[in-house]
Amino acid sequence: MSTLTKIELEDARGASARDVDEPARTRLPVAFVVTQSGARANGGVESITQVVERLRDVRPVVVTQSETPFNRRWRDAGARVKVWPMPSLGLVSLIENNLRAFRLVRDEGCRVVHCNDIHALWQTAFGARAAGAAVVFNVRNIKPEGHAYGRRWQLARRLSARQLVLSKEMGASLSRRLGLKSSGASRVEHIYSAVDTQTFSPASSAERAALRGRLGLDADCFAVGVVAAFEPRKGQLDFIKESLPRLLRLAPRARVYFIGDFDPERDVYARRCLEEAERAGVKSSLSFVGYTEGVADWYRALDVVAVASRNEGLARCMIEAVACATPVVSFDVCSAREILEGRSCGVVVSSGEHVALAEALASLASDAEARARLGARGAAVARELFDPSEVVRAYERLYLSLAGN
Repeated sequence: MSTLTKIELEDARGASARDVDEPARTRLPVAFVVTQSGARANGGVESITQVVERLRDVRPVVVTQSETPFNRRWRDAGARVKVWPMPSLGLVSLIENNLRAFRLVRDEGCRVVHCNDIHALWQTAFGARAAGAAVVFNVRNIKPEGHAYGRRWQLARRLSARQLVLSKEMGASLSRRLGLKSSGASRVEHIYSAVDTQTFSPASSAERAALRGRLGLDADCFAVGVVAAFEPRKGQLDFIKESLPRLLRLAPRARVYFIGDFDPERDVYARRCLEEAERAGVKSSLSFVGYTEGVADWYRALDVVAVASRNEGLARCMIEAVACATPVVSFDVCSAREILEGRSCGVVVSSGEHVALAEALASLASDAEARARLGARGAAVARELFDPSEVVRAYERLYLSLAGN
């Protein structure tokens, strides 16, 4: 049996097995194509999942390449979930998945296909366009300055009816880097990420003390969190090499907690971070927490969160931290000035300036009043900008407008 015939049979089975109830049929069907990295902590997947879980006027169909706990959340939200292989290389796979996308759009009646990253776009956008759907290209990261946006990105821009970014600063940066004039820039739209402000919320003094005890944080330590899966872009190695020794000299009570996927036995970068901590003699002042589903408790227990990334779009750890009234000190990655400086809920230093990062952290270590002021402002900003109901309404307005409703 040929590969294409197998695809046709799979799609036919999917079409014949539909059991969508009548109210669901009246909702606009939108396909979400979401590729997963394998890391359990994945800000981009978490962000779109927050949307899928709250859709009211849209019936979601989710396409992804692997089975993870996110898939269960999508199904629990009422989404139909399809798992397709999406290797990063291979013309045959690209053709097959775009044929799948063509059939999916036709079978499900999707007039909008939301591609959650550029890999998802290549796997499905050609087929979606050919079937008559409008494509939303969700850009989740901004490349470091000096890294070009070449022909692939120009093609991605032309394939998509809307390039969706996560902040005003992201939109301006992407438009500039792509060389867009006003007509092209009008297709770049920003919608902030959603944060569940019920889960990510400020803790009272008593709650915070209890959390610190349960999590094993010393009562009198200055607890700094670096919240991200271990990968070079997130900058943990340079932070250990360059920021941490300076921070400990200025603020001896400081202790750093690295929270996110950490597997030094299998991952070379994680192993290098562990070895550097031992070589620099700072291992006693840091903890590799690893991935935890209780990350909200960590935000609420920490004194400050540091963002040492080389580049970001809108760092999820930044917006989750401010929602918990935990101030953030960040390199000047995309969106940091817009959120932290523009909204007075954190401190921004020049990217790569580890001395400045350490000094800003140390300054907050000795200024509890400033931490409280920044934290209170952050919680208010989160309620204003990242409220899930408002964010989802903005997504649904976008989908309905592209569908001509």
